[in-house]
Amino acid sequence: MLIHTGYLTLMHMNDKRHVRLPNKEIAMLIKDYVDNWFIEQSFLSKTANSLLMGDFVKFEEALKEIKPLFKKVVTAI
Repeated sequence: MLIHTGYLTLMHMNDKRHVRLPNKEIAMLIKDYVDNWFIEQSFLSKTANSLLMGDFVKFEEALKEIKPLFKKVVTAI
């Protein structure tokens, strides 16, 4: 859907498909959206930071925190 609406551009290189952001405005829009998402959802920041730091114990704990939230979303659909 993001390709069809113009938020991503499909590229073919060396028999592989890649996507890219079409321009700076879209890149800034997506960056702001992701930044806000991580600020508003602290469990996402904890999950990402623990993974980036290689702290797999904290990563597992953060995933356990996310699991019930994910179940609520899936059940609502």
